[in-house]
Amino acid sequence: MTGDYIVFVDNDDWLELDHIQSLYDLLKKTDADIAIGNFTQFIEDQGSFLIHVGADNYFEQVYSPFDWFYHQYDGKYNLSQCFTVPRAKLYKAELFKDIVYPTDQKVEDDYTTYKVYLQADKIAYMNKAIYIHRKRSTSVTRTVNLADVYPLKSIEERLTILNLIGAPQELLDKEIQAYKWRLSIHEEESLKRGDMEAYQQILVKKAIETKRR
Repeated sequence: MTGDYIVFVDNDDWLELDHIQSLYDLLKKTDADIAIGNFTQFIEDQGSFLIHVGADNYFEQVYSPFDWFYHQYDGKYNLSQCFTVPRAKLYKAELFKDIVYPTDQKVEDDYTTYKVYLQADKIAYMNKAIYIHRKRSTSVTRTVNLADVYPLKSIEERLTILNLIGAPQELLDKEIQAYKWRLSIHEEESLKRGDMEAYQQILVKKAIETKRR
């Protein structure tokens, strides 16, 4: 890898003309390690756009990694997706020195993007749509089961790391709630597939959690 910065673009998406310049200016102005923008979805089957932010919603904010994590499950302005996906961001390349994207997972972002955040000192966000994400009927979230979209392994790893580095309890509590939600998804999906081994493993985890609550 060469260069000082990294930008991710899906091969069927497109960028606003000022995408890179806006992110670069924000990064430099705030002396941040990552600059983040918002995005608009293009629903290809309908030929329509799903707009999450307008010009009147603009703001800029600088976060510590822990502060940014509080938006991981924030539905306002679609911030939860802005958190998870790698797009609409400009990263300092040095943050990716030891990052490896898994090749055997449907949603590799869920395993990796948060690790990049945790290696940053400062994260800058602007509430401006600078990226157009094309949503197709063949996209991952529409063609695979929810257990693949919301894997247990990634959130178990995330909880472990956040706990090891001393994340605030309030933040850990949000992750625990999300983990319980994913357990319910996997319980339902394993029954649908007739995967009784996976189903039993989930029941054991839920039983332990209930007993030790």
